[in-house]
Amino acid sequence: MCRELGCGESLEAFGSARFGKGSGSISLDDLACSGSENSLLQCPHSGLGNHDCGHHEDAGVTCAGYASGGF
Repeated sequence: MCRELGCGESLEAFGSARFGKGSGSISLDDLACSGSENSLLQCPHSGLGNHDCGHHEDAGVTCAGYASGGF
């Protein structure tokens, strides 16, 4: 996620809505990223819009900071 956003390397990943629950539709579930992907969509997943979870399981990540070319 951090690489995709241009926010440096990922320092830590969290589950259980650590930064608060999201809202709206859930797009991705059962992600199995290796860490080398440039986009979350490159990670194996259960299919866009296919899920068996709720927002109480939302994931979050802490990034090192802005990488060159970030926003």
